[in-house]
Amino acid sequence: MPAHVQEEFSTAFPCHHTTNSAMQAANVAARGELLSSHFTESLYANVSRSLFERHKLLFSFLLAVKIMAHAGTIDAAEWRFLLAGPPAGAASGGACAASGSNKTTTTSHNPAPDWLTGNAWSELLGLSQLPSFAGFAQHVASELSHYKLLIDGNQARGCCCCLSLPFGYLQTLPVPTAGTYSLV
Repeated sequence: MPAHVQEEFSTAFPCHHTTNSAMQAANVAARGELLSSHFTESLYANVSRSLFERHKLLFSFLLAVKIMAHAGTIDAAEWRFLLAGPPAGAASGGACAASGSNKTTTTSHNPAPDWLTGNAWSELLGLSQLPSFAGFAQHVASELSHYKLLIDGNQARGCCCCLSLPFGYLQTLPVPTAGTYSLV
């Protein structure tokens, strides 16, 4: 390959630079993790340079989701629910939330139609069908005053660490910390 082509290629795709500038490690597995982390940072920096400011957060979110999906920490059913909501007919009739072998039946009528819309209640019923959220709609129905305060309060749109969700849901959900996942 001619020298000028190789130089242009190296400028456009700085893979060689990435592998040389990543920190060194004693064993192959650690080196792979370091290269993956360095490549992820390089990918983010190079792609985000060409994005509008308002698109960078979405790109960061999608990159994090891909990394977590590859690591196996995102459940496919939960991801589908986030993107599309409950499957059609999931909340009609008596919804059943399967958690292993035991099934919890949740009433399909909206327990608080004055502040909880029918669509929101249907989504809660669909959410309760996911194993990580089994029984959540039933819990909301039994603790209406708590959830009304949560919805009406100033912290309803704050960070998840400020919310007081009972029933241990925050402890069962994977919340990543900085540097937890890499792209390999």
